[in-house]
Amino acid sequence: MHATRTHILQTAPAIFASHGFAGASTRQLAAAAEVNIATIAYHFGGKQGLYEAVLDAVYERILATPIPNLTSASPAERVRTLVALVYAKAREERDGIRVLLRHVMSHGSLPRTVQDKWTPHTLAKVGEIFEQLELPNAGDHRLDILSLNHLIARYAVSEEADIKPFVQGDPHTDIANHLGDLAVKLLKLH
Repeated sequence: MHATRTHILQTAPAIFASHGFAGASTRQLAAAAEVNIATIAYHFGGKQGLYEAVLDAVYERILATPIPNLTSASPAERVRTLVALVYAKAREERDGIRVLLRHVMSHGSLPRTVQDKWTPHTLAKVGEIFEQLELPNAGDHRLDILSLNHLIARYAVSEEADIKPFVQGDPHTDIANHLGDLAVKLLKLH
């Protein structure tokens, strides 16, 4: 991929996360990437194209996260390990997660193009993960997973200073442990 395009894709999420799509100007996006506005138009066709490329890049990076072999631990430990991994990845993708959350809060859902493109990949990845988890109590856990997903996203975008008063140790370790324990309870593995 062209270095300038990559650089723009790396700087744009922070602007979209802070201002939303409507509030982010092409001028702000160009200034953050230290390019001129024409460069954004050249690589992405404009702000809308850049926004869609940012959303695609977030999904690509998240879904490319390798899942470790979880079969050697107990079901509860497999879930805790996975939740900690997902939380850590969400923390890495904080700006991208914020962009997604801002869009959902503003519009009620993700853009249809994003849903159509990424839902099948996301469901396939979740299916792969569930197969590897080998949970003893099969059942419909969709609502549990959705709730856990929302909590992970909420904690991932939280500022460390906002979390610190509620934990005793390292905020991110404590949050990952809390989310893991909650997942174990939701999935009835305790």
